[in-house]
Amino acid sequence: MDKEDNYLEYLGQKNIFITDDASSGKLADELRSKGEMVFGGGEVSDRMENERIFGQEIMKKCGIPTVKSFNFKGDTAFDKAIEFIKKTPQRWVVKQNGDAPKEYSTVGKFDSGIDVIDKLMDFKHVWTEGIDFDLMEFVDGHEVAIEGWFNGKDWIRDKNKEEVFLVNFEHKKKSDGDTGRTTGETGTLAYRTHKAAPINKELLKITEVLKKIKYIGNVDINMMYSEKDKKFYGLEFTMRFGYPALNYYQEIQTFKFDMFTD
Repeated sequence: MDKEDNYLEYLGQKNIFITDDASSGKLADELRSKGEMVFGGGEVSDRMENERIFGQEIMKKCGIPTVKSFNFKGDTAFDKAIEFIKKTPQRWVVKQNGDAPKEYSTVGKFDSGIDVIDKLMDFKHVWTEGIDFDLMEFVDGHEVAIEGWFNGKDWIRDKNKEEVFLVNFEHKKKSDGDTGRTTGETGTLAYRTHKAAPINKELLKITEVLKKIKYIGNVDINMMYSEKDKKFYGLEFTMRFGYPALNYYQEIQTFKFDMFTD
């Protein structure tokens, strides 16, 4: 599907505008204010994805447990983050914000944090623009995401009137055995479910927030499940289709629905 730049000529014709990124929120809100049907996007939903700590604040207000996170940005970010780790040694995770390359994501393996410090010292020499990242507390567990589709008022349902969700597990390392360089995503295992599983209930907690911001589209929460604590921790939102999500949607979609029907 090609991206349409001259969207103005399509206004007022009962078209559906799809903003499948996290940078067109202002445009999506403007189109909705004109009465257009828009799938995805919004200034608040953009922030939910691009600013992890903002997204986690929303999770906490909705009763979803989160991990401790600290933001660093600008020219002094690396020095401040390194000093922070030295004062609070433990396993940390580096997660980039905005459009920075996914390769900057780093999961620490040492309780001293020395490996993350080494990474930050390397990044200091190559990451020179748009420096914005979070240090997130490491949680020993299983990474999993839960996704649903919101029509502005409720989660979509199948022909049996049951809410539909997608559970997915990302593989982010370049090589087998969870080794090699970190990538954005090298593969994903996904399956559809409508059962009232515990992880589905975590997603339902943000229903009122989505109503308030008049959001219509995909909602994905990436989480860590801790065997020790027996609970899910919210990490980040994805407020768009994403990739390769578009590909597996085509394979598993077995029923028709209308996002713009009350």
